[in-house]
Amino acid sequence: MFRLSLQSRGQFQCFVSAMHDDEALMYKVYQPSTIFHALFWPLGFFAISLTLIISLYIVDRCEVWNADSLLIT
Repeated sequence: MFRLSLQSRGQFQCFVSAMHDDEALMYKVYQPSTIFHALFWPLGFFAISLTLIISLYIVDRCEVWNADSLLIT
């Protein structure tokens, strides 16, 4: 059944590993958009969070933490 479906499709592009030339993939596992989203969103959230923390540190200059130092110790 599988072989018949492959023969009826004609030629198609497959992906072969250099190390395992006796194995082939019919479809890529990851598309470029998947890799983009997997890297962009976590790095974007990290950059925005770091920017917010640094800007809050610059604006407050640790005055909030100094005001509560008697309660902490």
